[in-house]
Amino acid sequence: MKPELAEESWHNMKSMNFLEELGKISPKAKIGANIYFLGCGQYFEDLRRLYRGFTNANLEDYALAFLDNDKSKQGKELYGKPILNPDSIAPNNSIVLITAVDYPDYANHKQMMDKGFFWKSDLFDTADIFGILKSYIFNCFIELKNRHKGKRCFIVGGGASLKMSDLDILKDESTFGMNKIYKAFCKTKWRPTYYLSNDPVMLSENYEIISELIKGVKFFEFGLCSYILSKDITLHFENTFFYSSITVINRPAEYKIPSFGEFPDVFHCGGTSAYICMQLAVFMGFKEIYLLGIDNDYSVMRTNSGEIIFSESSDHFTSEYHDGSMMVKYKSQGFESMNKDWVAAAYQTAREYADSNEIKIYNATRGGKLDVFERVDFDELFDQSLKDEV
Repeated sequence: MKPELAEESWHNMKSMNFLEELGKISPKAKIGANIYFLGCGQYFEDLRRLYRGFTNANLEDYALAFLDNDKSKQGKELYGKPILNPDSIAPNNSIVLITAVDYPDYANHKQMMDKGFFWKSDLFDTADIFGILKSYIFNCFIELKNRHKGKRCFIVGGGASLKMSDLDILKDESTFGMNKIYKAFCKTKWRPTYYLSNDPVMLSENYEIISELIKGVKFFEFGLCSYILSKDITLHFENTFFYSSITVINRPAEYKIPSFGEFPDVFHCGGTSAYICMQLAVFMGFKEIYLLGIDNDYSVMRTNSGEIIFSESSDHFTSEYHDGSMMVKYKSQGFESMNKDWVAAAYQTAREYADSNEIKIYNATRGGKLDVFERVDFDELFDQSLKDEV
């Protein structure tokens, strides 16, 4: 049976109607109030870049005009809209969105409130505008809730045990692939139904390759993509959903135990992208989750105490998984080794969550060192006729 694929209207991020979203927190926006952005500097440009990148919305399209206290800007235009003195407008049928530096004295807030604007009614600031963006993105994600209720899926890792012949068997299953799994595409017809990357170095370095090779639905970390967009790098998010992750890596050792997130705005990092995939699979309603190619064994690992552990194991299914330049960046950011204890705590949390919620997580990996989940024989999960076809 082929996996249930996403419908076109479902998995494409819709272009946001900013006025409609603003209307959810400001009734005046629903009756056609005039929109003004107060601030023509970097704060506005940053917000504009995020909105364009994530939702295809142009904030300037919704502005009647821009406002700025800098007299040298007044009388000019920004994105084809006039720049006015803030004192020239009245609160009647107007909403002001502050996108100027306004800390620590809140001078812009006070200036507009003295004219009769009310904060959180017809006067909002950068945090509110950013909040609208996040709310919209995560509400789009809610459409995936229980999308595959009661079904089974496979989370495919990139471990050394992964066999290309096994991937061919999975071609009609619902599957999750991660990070550089596309390195296997030249040797198999299989393609993941869903793709996820929680790796900042890998995503920023290989985004164009991912966009070209991954045609299915993709999941990226919202904060990570926000950071990349802030560097003025153009990202085109097609068939993409965004989640937010929480990390415990910088906590004391006894508190490095990640929770199991139930909603995409609070997924928890566990030192491995597979852990995010597990939370995502549960959110989408899968009741049987099979792990494949997740060896839980790396050539260099470390513990919470800082001990470095070396192994003769191969890290991935191909020696070409990482190139040299990427490894330099990993090391410069402290990602050169897997935190063995952190990952172990995450897998144990996943096991306990699954046991408490009538979900089964099985390890179908051929070998490896992941034993917290019940092991099953991958070959016994499929009809012999299907294996013969491969």
